[in-house]
Amino acid sequence: MSLVEKESLAIMKLCPRFSYCSVPICPLDLQQDERDRIKSEPRCTLAKSYRLKIGQNTRLSFEALTKREWPASQRWEALGEDERADKIAILRKISPFLRGNQNK
Repeated sequence: MSLVEKESLAIMKLCPRFSYCSVPICPLDLQQDERDRIKSEPRCTLAKSYRLKIGQNTRLSFEALTKREWPASQRWEALGEDERADKIAILRKISPFLRGNQNK
């Protein structure tokens, strides 16, 4: 086992679902960007907030996000504060999850 594989395994073991997870592409895998997912395969369902917490202070290429989540995260980070506030205001109008949560 290479050094990268050992480091990757150590990070993935921090996941609370590691012992029973069968997801073939883990967002906590250092080599995630080298793997391809087949459409019918299961996806990681661990909440993004947990993955980000586990992945902080590691050298994960997508910072514990999936290949699909990464570009959207980069677009969001590139927005200015005013643009973010405008998008959040729009989401609060249409999302039942954000309507009652005005302090975020």
